[in-house]
Amino acid sequence: MPQEQVLVPLQVTPLRHWLVLAIASGTEPRDVADHGTQRARTGAGPPSGRRLLVVDDEPEMLELTRMVLEQSFPGVAVETAETAMDALRLMETRAYDAVVSDYRMPQMNGLEFLIQAADRIPEDRRILMTAYADRNLQQRAREAGLEFIEKAGDPQNIVDAVRRALRP
Repeated sequence: MPQEQVLVPLQVTPLRHWLVLAIASGTEPRDVADHGTQRARTGAGPPSGRRLLVVDDEPEMLELTRMVLEQSFPGVAVETAETAMDALRLMETRAYDAVVSDYRMPQMNGLEFLIQAADRIPEDRRILMTAYADRNLQQRAREAGLEFIEKAGDPQNIVDAVRRALRP
């Protein structure tokens, strides 16, 4: 007689939700262990010449976000940084068409970072994401001219926000 399977529900976290999307899309996860403090994917560059910067202090979330965005926007170079300070340094040497940043990060939060990045990235091309949303943070983000999305929501929200930001 076959053994009975018992299904245990998984706690849905933003990371698991995004991992499910990455696996469902057929994207193979890369080794997150080799992910340094900052990472710029270089080479001949994308045919469109467009660049997107993603900032998140959680390496696994950063890698999954990068994978989802690379698959959703094949002609766009997706570069990553694990800290706001690393992202600001990258922005000194490269131009980006849009930037996505996590809110909760050490040293400088994503809201402060995106406000500092205002002179390099137009307001409608700066996106703040967080798993810890509250009305006060949403209001402050809107006042700073940022798009605001929740990590815990559908990963398609970030794809849609980036699509809006990359419009000509």
